[in-house]
Amino acid sequence: MIFFRYGAESFQIQRDYKQQLKTLDSNIVGNLQSFEVPETNWLELNNVLNNQSLFNSTKVITLNNLFAGKNQAVENGLISELKKGDTLKLPSIYLFINDYNLEMKYRGGKYQPAVLDNNKRIKLLNKNQQELFLLLTQKAQLTKYYPKLTGLDREKFLNQLIQEKNVELTPAAKKLLLELTGGDFWQIYHELNKLTNYLAGSDHKKAIDIDDINLLVNNTTKHLFEFIEAFCNQKLSQATKLIEEIFNNEDNIASSLVLLNRQILQFLDIKARLEAGQSPIEIEKSLNLPKSVSQKLINQASILKMDNLLQLLDNLTKFNWSTKRSHGNETALFSLLTIANAK
Repeated sequence: MIFFRYGAESFQIQRDYKQQLKTLDSNIVGNLQSFEVPETNWLELNNVLNNQSLFNSTKVITLNNLFAGKNQAVENGLISELKKGDTLKLPSIYLFINDYNLEMKYRGGKYQPAVLDNNKRIKLLNKNQQELFLLLTQKAQLTKYYPKLTGLDREKFLNQLIQEKNVELTPAAKKLLLELTGGDFWQIYHELNKLTNYLAGSDHKKAIDIDDINLLVNNTTKHLFEFIEAFCNQKLSQATKLIEEIFNNEDNIASSLVLLNRQILQFLDIKARLEAGQSPIEIEKSLNLPKSVSQKLINQASILKMDNLLQLLDNLTKFNWSTKRSHGNETALFSLLTIANAK
């Protein structure tokens, strides 16, 4: 059985995936085997899929980032398995495919699956990947797309998380929480945990308000803006200090990196539109953000240098986060890379 989840909202993907795992027998889930597809050997994966165990007949396998475009052997192997239709149909196999860089983009007059390439540009799937995507959507017991949440959808999901935590936030506090976190639900979930613990350890009986948010919530977006500006202005000492603020939680390093990448891409997009002659008012309306936030983004993008923004993206692409295990080492190595590659 195949369960295929993909899209930009990685928090939702992981949340639904883990909730589904909880419905399975704990002994089965204890034998879960997980593969990062760009680094996976097809022979090893094929062996896991097709060789029967003497002790446990049910297999739970997770593949992450299948459409990263770096492992054609795995793509071809899965295409072959899906076409045969025998092994992957077995009720004794649970194959979870989670892809966090695969999105639906409007290209050529219709929505098509596309990924972010190494230069953080939208790239349509190649012929091989298109075949694999089609087969998965046809064969999977579940196929679900998780687009980036905006507007009312984002507010509804935030309200759902708040209800689950059994806390209450004023409307102004909810709005501020979204602004300070950039709408990143990995951080929002972490901040809600913090707010819940704050309530439990105090005699604070009323709804959480903006004063509580300002007291407890880390302003991720502020640090991102400051770091990008410091790097572009070659204030390397300040940039290095701000890295510690951005990557302040070892459990959230991956999501912080995604936020940083996304913010740089947003600045590049705004800057390109300004240089193409689009008016700030047009851009402001299209961002679908609070007016004060969109104006700040446009003003900052206008003064940043395109070359330095591209250089920072290049640095992030070169840095191999997956091989690092210590938060301190990650911060130190990225600081060195930032300084070494600054123009």
